Amino acid sequence: MTVLRLMLREIAHRKLNFATSVLSVFVAVGSACGLVLVLERHDANTEAAAEAVRARTEKRLAALRADLDANVAVLNDEMRKAMKLLGFNLYILPADQDMTDFFSEGYAAKLMPESYVTVLSESGMMEIRHLLPILERKVTWPEEGDRTMVLVGTRGEVPFTHRAPKEPMQDPVSRGSIVLGYELWRGAGAEVGSSLRLMGRDFTVAECYGERGTRDDITAWVSLAEAQEMLALPGQISAIFALQCVCAGEDLPKVKAAIAAALPDTQVRQVHTKALAREVARAKAAEQGRLAIARTQQEAEEALAQEAAHRAAMRRDLERLARLVIPVVALGSAVWLSALSWTNVQSRRTEVGVLSAVGVRSGRIASLFLGRAALAGLVGGPLGYVAGRLVASRVGEAAVEGAGAGGLNVPLLILAIVGAPLLCVAVSAAPARSAARRDPAEALREV
Repeated sequence: MTVLRLMLREIAHRKLNFATSVLSVFVAVGSACGLVLVLERHDANTEAAAEAVRARTEKRLAALRADLDANVAVLNDEMRKAMKLLGFNLYILPADQDMTDFFSEGYAAKLMPESYVTVLSESGMMEIRHLLPILERKVTWPEEGDRTMVLVGTRGEVPFTHRAPKEPMQDPVSRGSIVLGYELWRGAGAEVGSSLRLMGRDFTVAECYGERGTRDDITAWVSLAEAQEMLALPGQISAIFALQCVCAGEDLPKVKAAIAAALPDTQVRQVHTKALAREVARAKAAEQGRLAIARTQQEAEEALAQEAAHRAAMRRDLERLARLVIPVVALGSAVWLSALSWTNVQSRRTEVGVLSAVGVRSGRIASLFLGRAALAGLVGGPLGYVAGRLVASRVGEAAVEGAGAGGLNVPLLILAIVGAPLLCVAVSAAPARSAARRDPAEALREV
């Protein structure tokens, strides 16, 4: 009779002993695998939760950035249109201009070289933009009965050499053309395209402004060169209009210092127009949008850090539990398997004596006990893995969406299939050796 057949018949005869051995292996492997798989699921959930938080944060940040870009684009377009209508907010005037006279007369009586505007355009400063030199004087209109009017000579805006060209806020007046305020064209009976004579020069009416209720209603605009010729002031201007850049914020001293560094013989006055107010409001709105994005990102990072700390603490607790439970269960199972093996040897001492008496070698006798132990491990190990996996899926934390299906842990399964039989064989080695070395005469005397 073969060793395998003897072993199977012995198992069939002593079912309870074998079942108890399998149960011992089952409990040990199931406990160890269950705790390991719980830790595995915890790690997968931790990563999935972190990825979910990152994804939600990125989605929210993308939406905030899109809203900010859209709002800034709309505000920029509105500002461009508004500034073109509402005008400049900085006046650069000669240093010796008395401001009382300036406000009472409505223009600067003092003069400065037209070349000053070129100096500014080539200065590289970032605090201002849109430079417009003008020459402005009160004159009489001889051809209309010496009517009092304001003559303004202007040219196209002077671009900064270090910046990309900007759309002009005020269109230039070409040579030979004239733009008339409401009262002037109405009194002279002029219309667009008609000709008129002013201070001995012939002009073609390029545009007739509607009623504005300001000094513009008695103002005529011509090219700067023609105004200089008509007033006998070649190469002279009375002011440079500019727009304060939003990059300077509301820091007028900073703007004045920058202009003074380029043009020491000038003074700067700020006009608080609606354009400036809207420019500042636009900058603040954009800054608030950027702050909202930064706050959202910081809140997400803090939430992620808190979640990571919480889950790290949970993992430490699980690891401590595993370090405590696995050795205790393994030791208890080993002791129980050893006790069962000794019991099995004692209960089979007559059978062992008979086998020895008929000439069965001690190695074959030992293999009967060791094979039985290995078979118990081979049955209990995989069953323990399956049970541990089932318990981990039921009593462990629920799987987070995106954590994956939690596939078969092949290394752990191999360890259960191979490790459990080896452990059973190791524990049963001493009882099996004792049975193999037993004197058959002594065993038979006990019959």
